[in-house]
Amino acid sequence: MLTRIGITGGIGSGKSLVAEMLRSSGAVVFSADEIASDLTENDENIKRKIVKVFGAQSYHSSTNLLERSYISDIVFSDPQKLHALNSIVHPAVIQAIEQQCAQADNPAAPYVGIEAAIMFESGLYKKLDYVLGVVSDDEKRIDRVKKRDGFTEKEIMRRMNSQLPADQLVEKSDFIVYNNETKDALSANVAFFHSLFLTLPPKRKQ
Repeated sequence: MLTRIGITGGIGSGKSLVAEMLRSSGAVVFSADEIASDLTENDENIKRKIVKVFGAQSYHSSTNLLERSYISDIVFSDPQKLHALNSIVHPAVIQAIEQQCAQADNPAAPYVGIEAAIMFESGLYKKLDYVLGVVSDDEKRIDRVKKRDGFTEKEIMRRMNSQLPADQLVEKSDFIVYNNETKDALSANVAFFHSLFLTLPPKRKQ
């Protein structure tokens, strides 16, 4: 049974970069966001539930792909709608992650990493052994997301405010990596944690 390491952090914190660094070091790493995206595009049951809550305009009329901007505008302005969306998607994501982790349980990988933005809110952390939180100053996070996604500061703040505050993430995580300096500095810190994760046994019940 491979050790499962959660990788979490708020928008713009650099958690995806940390996940990619761990993947490059040899770990098998899954992305909850990628799994959720696949499910909302291809799982007919989930699609029906989303349309029931958010309307037929939730999916593009010709491509049948999720209208992400439309959904984002709603859920990041209405906590109840965000909760409704999460209630539809998260159980299926956790089930899919469990299946993928089970398939990855082989000697070829040193451990499994699971990247997820809302690790604690969704309850996913209960399926893992340890959680690595990625933390960065708000100013740096905002600047990164502006450059990456082209969002306005108001749009970014709405997303940040919908996620677990940094102090609570630090309290709940087993380990913390700070991403306020250079990419090389982050890489060195991640290399340390990779070496540590190689030594950690699973602690969850089978």
